[in-house]
Amino acid sequence: MWRAAAERIQTLSSPPGTILKPLGRDFFKRYQAANPRVRRVKQKPQELTRVISQEQDVIEDHFWEYKQVVDKLGLQPEDIWNMDECGTRISVGTAESPSETERELVTLVEAINALGQVIPPLCIQRGAVIMHQHVSKELNLNPNLLLRVSSSGYINDRLGMDYIYHFNKYIKLGRKRDRWRMLIFNSYFSKFTYDFIQFCWDRRIWPFLLLSHTTHILQPLDVAVFGPFKQYYKKRVE
Repeated sequence: MWRAAAERIQTLSSPPGTILKPLGRDFFKRYQAANPRVRRVKQKPQELTRVISQEQDVIEDHFWEYKQVVDKLGLQPEDIWNMDECGTRISVGTAESPSETERELVTLVEAINALGQVIPPLCIQRGAVIMHQHVSKELNLNPNLLLRVSSSGYINDRLGMDYIYHFNKYIKLGRKRDRWRMLIFNSYFSKFTYDFIQFCWDRRIWPFLLLSHTTHILQPLDVAVFGPFKQYYKKRVE
């Protein structure tokens, strides 16, 4: 994320139309050498008992902050969106012979608002290009599905930007241009880059991060959507 921030500062401080060279691989090392007060700090894991003792107060503060933003912006349930990703492996049932397909990973990125409305998800296949089997008619795919590929099968910075464009396209339909919306998501997402956040601010989308290490209880999509999805999927392939 520091690289994206540095490149953004470089762009804003340069005259319009300036062609900038990309930052070198050792940029951060040189920057640290020139600015000895800047140093990396490795975050240490907290003791479990300390996390538990802090959890209630921290969560209460978290929801107080959430309510403050909702009240300040006058958000309605249809304006509040929750986004999450779910990785699942394409597999065969236990009665069938295993194959290479079992190791294929698909990542789904879903967004649902407080009224239960959804937008077409992002589906990420592992690979370099979209193949015929990804869009076969037999799959009966939603024509508005955002289908992408990545070498890992997971979301990355580029796909994160693709998704936020996709998200903004659907949530602004039929809405007033000056109305704010909120997007709630996990703080550890790889899509959490400077460009992603700046895009949100520019389009009146308020990014609201869930607390670290609490998504198992605070992330609704993990509990109410992706959990049952994985159970139904497992039953379906068996």
